[in-house]
Amino acid sequence: SSPSVDAAALYRPSYVRALLAAQQIRLKQSLGQNFLCDRNVVEKIVRCASLQPDDVVLEIGAGIGHLTCALARHAASVIAVEIDARLIPITRAVLDPLTHVTLVHADILAAPLRDLCRQQGMLPTVIVANLPYYITSPVVLHVINAGLGVRSMTLTVQKEAAARLIAEPGQRGYGATAVLLHLWGAPQVCAPVAPACFFPQPQVRSCVLHVTAHQPPRVPAHLAAPLRALVHHAFNQRRKTLHNALAALCGSPAAAGALLAAAHLDPAARAEALSPADFLRLAGAYTARS
Repeated sequence: SSPSVDAAALYRPSYVRALLAAQQIRLKQSLGQNFLCDRNVVEKIVRCASLQPDDVVLEIGAGIGHLTCALARHAASVIAVEIDARLIPITRAVLDPLTHVTLVHADILAAPLRDLCRQQGMLPTVIVANLPYYITSPVVLHVINAGLGVRSMTLTVQKEAAARLIAEPGQRGYGATAVLLHLWGAPQVCAPVAPACFFPQPQVRSCVLHVTAHQPPRVPAHLAAPLRALVHHAFNQRRKTLHNALAALCGSPAAAGALLAAAHLDPAARAEALSPADFLRLAGAYTARS
């Protein structure tokens, strides 16, 4: 049966606790379930997302609808995706009055995003998500690989995850996801989010990260797959020189040396020394030679 829900009371942790208890739901740490219960922070996230009245928002991790309701006030449509089947009856009750919100029970990583959106009959223009740490990189890469043509993504993530995503060459945490994200768009931290803004409260601090997609895209469609392969290959063996790390991918050490020469890159350098633009040049040289 559908629970009766007072949507206005969702921002009171005591009410959320009672609501979950009535449905015999214990939140799972394994799913990183921390709901944004602070109305001010929810509004701040919506402002960071810079929504337009005709936007279609894809919300990843709807929870019980705290952020969804706010997004719905500013956008033409919201596709809200939630993985936890136990929450769906509550979320449906919360969102039921909002006819322009579509609630989807799905694992966002289980299928191409384009397929999921096509099933709903609309393509999103922006993405908004409240992401647990363990899934931050996979979701970011999933969005980048989807080629949806969205204008931006606005993510609430742990501060540590944000630092890795916006890291520059040579900085701690700089890796494959940072390279691919910088080539997809321009990331910037919008606002801090204190643990007290969540229910239950996490042990870590969070922040809102807004990424504006590059227009036109920096990565031509034909370079997307080779770029991913080169970046992941280089960082999976980050202790090796590029010459050694790319030998297997290129077929031989000599072929790797020739590729790096063609891209004007130092074969003795390591992955973390290369800028995103260097990797893009490498992908261009790789495609031209293959």
